[in-house]
Amino acid sequence: MADIAYIATLEGWLYLAAVIDLFRRKVVGWSMSERIDSRLAVVALEMAVSRQLPDAGLIAHSDRGVQYASEHYQRTLTTHWIECRMSRRGDCWESTEAAERSARMQAKGDSPQTLRPRASSRP
Repeated sequence: MADIAYIATLEGWLYLAAVIDLFRRKVVGWSMSERIDSRLAVVALEMAVSRQLPDAGLIAHSDRGVQYASEHYQRTLTTHWIECRMSRRGDCWESTEAAERSARMQAKGDSPQTLRPRASSRP
């Protein structure tokens, strides 16, 4: 499961892409950037692949965001023999696990009145 969370900082948005192993219920790859683009998603996917060394036939699920639909991301999936599955159009329930994890991460952060700089928002 892949998803992107938006983190408000003093300098503007910071984007966190995460790849979650739903069987183990843990984050296996992540990436942060000031830009929300296909590279953000690909770096998180590459980290997950390098850490988990999945067998051919793994299924990667995401929403239909442009980052995941991009040629760059799709080519990376194909290179690693990973099958792409995307949520049906307008079906927000298919990404519930990633959305809940993003909400928990954001709840641990500061309130909008006490935003931190981007550098201190990174792990």
